[in-house]
Formats: sequence, structure tokens, C-alpha cells
Amino acid sequence: MNRFIGVLHHALLLGPLIGLPIRAHCQSQSPPLTSGARIRVTWTDSGIRRRTGTLLVFGPDALHLVSATADTIRIPRPRVVQIELSQGRRRHTLHGMLVGLVASGAVVTALSLSQDSCRSERGLCFGEGAILFGVPALGLGALLGSQIRSDQWQAVPR
Repeated sequence: MNRFIGVLHHALLLGPLIGLPIRAHCQSQSPPLTSGARIRVTWTDSGIRRRTGTLLVFGPDALHLVSATADTIRIPRPRVVQIELSQGRRRHTLHGMLVGLVASGAVVTALSLSQDSCRSERGLCFGEGAILFGVPALGLGALLGSQIRSDQWQAVPR
């Protein structure tokens, strides 16, 4: 039994140390660019330019991209500074909930500390205020946060 616990202890200590290089290697592998992929390209053309769109062709001399306005853009490969592949969109529901919670907490605290609103029952007033203001603010924050989306990008070799 003691031998088993010793082996388990070593596995728990060494597992993450062995797993870190493997995970870093797997995450460093860049996904291939394929036609139809959603990408963001940064290039130089009398200044730095950036465009997001759908990859048509990534040839040896140029990159062809269809932008959001349905324009086909040809970018010479030597001018490409950075290419990023879309990893999907993320909603900000939890951030919205947190903002709603903090805002309602500030309102409830201010109301419960005022002399006119709670009289002698401060604890009860704070609890009621937290339920009356906190829950709707949490829901409203979640609703608003879920409407805010941001793209997640991964750089790929040029």
C-alpha cells in the first residue's frame, strides 16, 4: 500500500512537468491554411494594412482573400507581415454577469448605508436589495455580455 502511494505521489508530481513540454509542442503546431478558412492578414502597402476574410488561394507568389465586402484582394506574398487563422468567436456572458453583479452591489451598498432607506434593519435591507437588484442586474449583464463577441486568432507561418 505504501509503495502504491509513493508511485501515485511521484506520478502526481512528475505528470505536469512531463506534460508541459508535450502540451507546448502540440499548441505550437500551426494548423494548415486551407481554402475557405477565415483569416486575418496584415501586410505593408504604403503603410500597415489589415483585412479579415475568407482565404481563396495561398500560392507561392500571392495570397487571394475575399473580404467581408465581397471584394477579392490579391496580396503579394513578400508584403505579408502576419497571417492569423480564426479559432472561432467567443461570447462575453460571464464578463457581463460580473459587471452586473458589481454594479448592483454598488447600488445596494449605497442604498443600505443611507440613513433613510433601512432605518435599523441594515442586514435585512442589504439582503432584500441584493435579491431585488442583484438578480435582475446579473441577468441583464449576462444578456448584454452574450451579445458581445470577439474573435480568437492563432498566428500561422507565412
